This record gives sequence, structure tokens and C-alpha cells, in this order.
Amino acid sequence: MKRAKIIVGITIAIIIVAIVLSPKKAFVISMIIGGRIVSPEGSKILFHYCFGNGDTLNINPKYISKSPVVLRSMKGLRIGEVKKVIFKQSEDWRLSYALNPFNIRREKDAFLIYQYIIFSKSDKIYTDLNLGFTKIRVYDNIVHVFDCKPFVAVCKVKTK
Repeated sequence: MKRAKIIVGITIAIIIVAIVLSPKKAFVISMIIGGRIVSPEGSKILFHYCFGNGDTLNINPKYISKSPVVLRSMKGLRIGEVKKVIFKQSEDWRLSYALNPFNIRREKDAFLIYQYIIFSKSDKIYTDLNLGFTKIRVYDNIVHVFDCKPFVAVCKVKTK
């Protein structure tokens, strides 16, 4: 309990400092922190893009293996076949914050889901954040307040 209070205190202090230094940086950091609750996969990807070194990022398959979008895309794939999957955010909000679009490849004993992560620098590409009572449109280029590094995000979903 004491450790949790310390972590919350440090997080609040970091956000306050970030707001003072740069509102855009504070907003991106708040998406990373808030995303840990709403979409841990998306949060991990956003953190790695903003602060990582460009290495491949392995994503936990626990949620992704149950996503209706992923399950639908797995159907009918033969070993070695690759399919590009593009979907509406409303089909799976949580997945859309992490991987959209993504590629899926059928292997002998698994499905490999992957995407090259690079956020647009233009003001034309956006993601809607669904807050339940409203949606906030966030343009991809906001993340470039940091020294971002593109990378490949990979999730391996084993077949039964």
C-alpha cells in the first residue's frame, strides 16, 4: 500500500512537471499512464515508440488472442498465408489503440500478429479515444514531441 502511494505521488509529480515544461508532452504521458488501464497493449506500444530504442516489442497475447477482430481474421488462414487486417475502432477499441492495421500470418502452431509502428507526422491521421461519455480525437503527430523510434510490435498467439 505504501509503495502504491509513492508510485502515485511520483506519477503526479512527473505529470505536473511535464505540464509546466510542455502540455503536449504531458498529454502523451497521460495517454501512456491512462492507457495502462484501458489498453495495456496500446500503452506499452506508445511508451516504446516515445522512449524505446527501436527494438522489436513482444506483446502479451492474453487479450489479443480473445479479440473479436483477431479471431475473425484467423478464420480460413492457411499455414504461411499473410493477411492485412484493417478495422473500425468501434469493432475493438482496446485493440485499435495498439494495432490498427496489423498483419496476421498463420504458422504451424501459432498465429503471428505484427505491425510496423510509425506514427504519422502530418495532421491528417488520428485516433479517437473513447472515454465512454465522449470521444477525443488525437492526431498521431502529437507523439513527435519526443524523439520517437519506429519498431515492429509482435504478438504470437499459439493454436490449441
